[in-house]
Amino acid sequence: MPEIMTNTMLKIAVDVGSSENRTLDCTDFGEKKKLVNSNNYIRVSEDADYKREMKYEKKLLFSEKLHLKIAKLEEKGNECDNKVANKIVEELQNGSFLIGAATKFERVGNSEKMLPQQFKHQQISYYLNVIAGITMVMDERGVDNTSIRLKTLFPPNELTPDNARETEDIAKGVLCGNYKVTNLLTGQIFEFSIDDEDYEALEEMKMALARLLMTESIKLDDDNDDDVDIEEVINENTLLFIDIGNSTTNLSIFEDGKYQPQSNETFTQLNGNVLLQYIGNAIKQEFSSIPEITLKDSIKALETGKIKIGRGKKDVKEAVQKAITKFSNELYTKIRMDYFANKGIASYNIAYLLVSGGGSVAPDGVNNSAKELHSFFQKEEALEEEGIGLLIVDIDPEDEEDEDAPVESVRDLNVNGAGDFFDLETYEEQEQELEPQVKE
Repeated sequence: MPEIMTNTMLKIAVDVGSSENRTLDCTDFGEKKKLVNSNNYIRVSEDADYKREMKYEKKLLFSEKLHLKIAKLEEKGNECDNKVANKIVEELQNGSFLIGAATKFERVGNSEKMLPQQFKHQQISYYLNVIAGITMVMDERGVDNTSIRLKTLFPPNELTPDNARETEDIAKGVLCGNYKVTNLLTGQIFEFSIDDEDYEALEEMKMALARLLMTESIKLDDDNDDDVDIEEVINENTLLFIDIGNSTTNLSIFEDGKYQPQSNETFTQLNGNVLLQYIGNAIKQEFSSIPEITLKDSIKALETGKIKIGRGKKDVKEAVQKAITKFSNELYTKIRMDYFANKGIASYNIAYLLVSGGGSVAPDGVNNSAKELHSFFQKEEALEEEGIGLLIVDIDPEDEEDEDAPVESVRDLNVNGAGDFFDLETYEEQEQELEPQVKE
């Protein structure tokens, strides 16, 4: 770990996308001639009419090409001719934080054009991830006290004058320091600065953001405890937070309402993709006449418990339940054997489980992974009669009367800032985008 003085300006880029949250530590930019986390990328749109070229022979997403250009900029000693990349480089060299929001593009031939879209992230969860990303890098570099300048760039179709006031109101409630909103041709930049503030200030901001989400979107999975104060539960107990994403499952511990950075762990072998594979296999085993189960059908089965066969639909809830139980058992075993042992966590201190992410979704009549994990934990002999409580994410159903109404899913909750979000709809869109058919 490089030694960083407390008066050094940390340079961090955080990309909070529609399905993933990536944090990029750029503090050594220009010195080591590389970005610290080279597997991460930044994705930013320059303006509403911005188009990007697609070159399929290299099979790289635009964002990855952009990152490679930035990473190699000083190695070759040449200026990058990409105006977006130059903008990012300038921000990093000036010591600012640059946070780019993800943007959807429509593919037409060999080019793509940016589409207008609803602001997909809840404002609160967006800033929660920004602060979490900053604190994660500070943890890794051993920084307790530092000067911070943060710039959040919203593309013009994601932050408008209509919701700029909402952004400022949220900032007043949870962010310390100075802040302002600036209108630019590229969108709006939200800025706030903290000079020589203690690291704990960031932790408090993060927890304030988390509580705003938790108290409204989380409830106790117990019909007899309707009057339970969720904030009191969070602030006075030890919680194990499990976020099952599409490519990772992230775990962390909260003690008396405070996130414990050293408890963060990421599993890459047990995730939403694996759960979908198990569902497909279980359906094929139950219905041998079906030759192949596509990813799309596995997703629909997880959402609805049914798959379409010709003009009808077949109930596959039993197969989905078997897959979820198998996945949950494997995840529980890995948590028990690897996570607790490696992190030195006393499992008997855990009072509640909080499971989120698309991997915790299940159709009606099927126990989701949250309930299955809870069941496995409840069987442990070391627990008292009361056992472990289960906190569940209360996802609001889509408005059936208004098909165009945006669905705000609290599956975007990710308080450790280290993992991917697994959103079924977004995941399906991503899979389609990763299947280019154009050949040159």
